[in-house]
Amino acid sequence: MRLFSAQHFSQFPLHFSLYASLVTSSIALIACGGNGKYEEPTIPLTPPQRLEFVAGELGGQGNADGPIGRFTSPQGIAVGPDGAIYVSESTDEPIRSINSDGVVSSLTNTSKDKFWVEKFFRNVPPPRNLAVDSANNLYYAVENECLIYKLATNGEKSIYAGQTTCGYANGHKNQALFGKIKSIAIDSSGVLYLPDPDNSLIRKIDSNGMVSTLAGKIKETGTSDGMKELATFTAPLGITVDKQGIVYVTDDFNKIRKIMPDGLVMTLKPQWENTQAPVKLTDLRGAIVTDQAQNIYVMSGIQILKISPNGNSRILAGDAWASFVRDGKGEEAGFGARARDTITEDGEGVALWTPGRLSIDQKGFLYFADTVAHCIRKISPEGAVTTIAGIKPPENWSHLDGQGSAARFFTKTFNPNDLSISKFEERYTLKMDSNQNVIVTGRGWASPKQVARQVSPTGMVTSLQPWGISNPDAIASNNSKYWYSDERHNNTAYLLSRNKIFTLDSHGEQITFAGGGNSQSLKTQDGKGSNAIFYNITDLTLDNTDNIYVIDRDLVPSPTPFEFPNRPGYLAEGGLIRKITPAGVVTTIAGSLDERGHVDGPGNKARFHAPMSITGDKHGNMFVADTLNHAIRKISPDGIVSTFAGTPEKTGYADGIGTKASFNTPNIIVFDRHGNLYVADSGNFLIRKITPAGEVTTIAGTPGSRGVITGKLPASLSFISGLTIDDQDTLYIFSEGAVLKIVQKK
Repeated sequence: MRLFSAQHFSQFPLHFSLYASLVTSSIALIACGGNGKYEEPTIPLTPPQRLEFVAGELGGQGNADGPIGRFTSPQGIAVGPDGAIYVSESTDEPIRSINSDGVVSSLTNTSKDKFWVEKFFRNVPPPRNLAVDSANNLYYAVENECLIYKLATNGEKSIYAGQTTCGYANGHKNQALFGKIKSIAIDSSGVLYLPDPDNSLIRKIDSNGMVSTLAGKIKETGTSDGMKELATFTAPLGITVDKQGIVYVTDDFNKIRKIMPDGLVMTLKPQWENTQAPVKLTDLRGAIVTDQAQNIYVMSGIQILKISPNGNSRILAGDAWASFVRDGKGEEAGFGARARDTITEDGEGVALWTPGRLSIDQKGFLYFADTVAHCIRKISPEGAVTTIAGIKPPENWSHLDGQGSAARFFTKTFNPNDLSISKFEERYTLKMDSNQNVIVTGRGWASPKQVARQVSPTGMVTSLQPWGISNPDAIASNNSKYWYSDERHNNTAYLLSRNKIFTLDSHGEQITFAGGGNSQSLKTQDGKGSNAIFYNITDLTLDNTDNIYVIDRDLVPSPTPFEFPNRPGYLAEGGLIRKITPAGVVTTIAGSLDERGHVDGPGNKARFHAPMSITGDKHGNMFVADTLNHAIRKISPDGIVSTFAGTPEKTGYADGIGTKASFNTPNIIVFDRHGNLYVADSGNFLIRKITPAGEVTTIAGTPGSRGVITGKLPASLSFISGLTIDDQDTLYIFSEGAVLKIVQKK
């Protein structure tokens, strides 16, 4: 099979340098005045290092503060009297604010010091629901608690109402009992309203702190209208109150109930004015607000509906079956959606819905916490939707050539509802060619098959010749030849297997250099060429005499072991280091495939835990990113394994010397030309640097911050899927579906 012709290959030489680094230089300019007098030397400020965008499309979740900001599943939202927007997230992140300039900042930090993926699986805090009073005090309820908290303007946090014990009791707010609070609303007098679905009631806290029942029969479900306790509610979730004190509640997922100040409950029956077919209220959650003119806005499924005081109603914004999150006007816009596994009444497909909440400012602009899209949307009174904070996910995940932001790289955004393959198995191999182009290949989720992409220094992305039936993954190269593994799907074990290493002959034909045995046997075998057996080739590198070193290991299951420590892997997430001579002879020099751990010493005694990256220095030492041991390991030329940096088997973040430093799932390592090692510390969303003496420092990314925010370092990074460095000391990074670079000081 022909992959590249000799002519084609000569146009795209893959020159992969292992030795390059970030260095800084400054030029001192001495200014001499024309009057003959001596003047002090003027030393210009050195331009700071920066994280810059190169090509692709950024988007997705995070928790970064600053311009644009990043969010993870925002849900609660409220607009203060000064126009500030407050957002709460359904992960354990701080409450955030967005000022008039679009700058995001954290108000109070309740987050725990954990690796972020864990938040989706263990100790998941429920979403908060927000309300702001006329003095800019913030009130919020935690969904699975029975309390209302208050965050004062001076930053003081307190329990405003309720007790740690759930139940039902009216009276003073400090003695009252509530069920699990789903949402809250506040009027101009400071009166709080809340649905209490556990008790089938609508509750009220007046300005004196007295709790009473506004409507409903305790513990009796139904949808009966009537006065106060004669009315019944089934699943009251969302609530809002207009300027006349009329309360509106979403109930039973498809009804809007209206409660007059005297307690009379009615069910609204909207009349649709601008639709070809009647619109049905569906999947009403907690998103409902009113404006100054007493119009009601409600999120029905994934559309925002507007209901006027006379009952005339229309679709304000949103496509009922939107495929992508997009800005636009009216039904051209799309909001993030989750699918509910039920067939609609007309028998067509599944229903879509979103858990995000709505808020409104004094000018009638709506704000929506787009939970699924991880961003904040603004909707004008005419229905024009824009994204004002966070970065909405890409509309197109397929490969697309083009300049800069017009290009696309297929990337699988982390989704806790779709864990067929661990996030840590996503890997893009970035290498430099002799013309300073970045060559990008990857473990593809794409269809059709992955292709090699070339990214020029100016950000132009072009596809190189397809790699036929192979899907290039791990790559090693010298100046004149390269070797690569492929990616194939193992239908029996439902794994992606990489068990051969290929190269090209002088005619550009693909030939098997090593491997060929059946990896389903769950064993490996040393030998020459196709007699050798690999289980799962993860990474390749060359030493200075063209020996190839290979990481051969088991896949990490999903969820990963540190999310569910007692869940076994497919095997045990161990790892082997294999060596292939230029003649194709394969030997195992360190590790175990079926026994994970952290053990230093002679190769056959050493143990790894899901190693993911390998590279070598000019002295013949090999270095391994031992990912789930959270350490960088070193293999000497005589095969002795030692720990070079990191605290073995412990996650953390600390700079320091050797084992005094700590990492969190380091997954990619590259050397510069000065012998410094750069580490993608992906669990911490950082780039770390290790000197030859073992000193670890942080050069990019902000500890505790997740989501790509470009600009002056440290900036902010998301999960790092690719890393390389050129001979001009510029680091290239693949993160969030885009190629980024760190530009050195000039």
